Amino acid sequence: RKFGSASLDIANVACGRFDGYWQWGLNYWDVAAGIIILKESGGYVEFIHDNQKTSSKKNIVATNSKIHQELLDSLLKKNIE
Repeated sequence: RKFGSASLDIANVACGRFDGYWQWGLNYWDVAAGIIILKESGGYVEFIHDNQKTSSKKNIVATNSKIHQELLDSLLKKNIE
């Protein structure tokens, strides 16, 4: 479920409404505010498949600290298959 902006969705992870969030093809200005809020609350943010040479778009995974690795593994496994 998406509520509009990527930063709002990441902020919802920070306050505990969501356990995790991921999206492909975002710009930094789409997620900057949400990243700050999430990191201050103890959550994790990771950019995956990041290749600066080919694109300015970013793929992001943002979670609470409890499920980060599990969600990341699940997403990477699905992307490979």
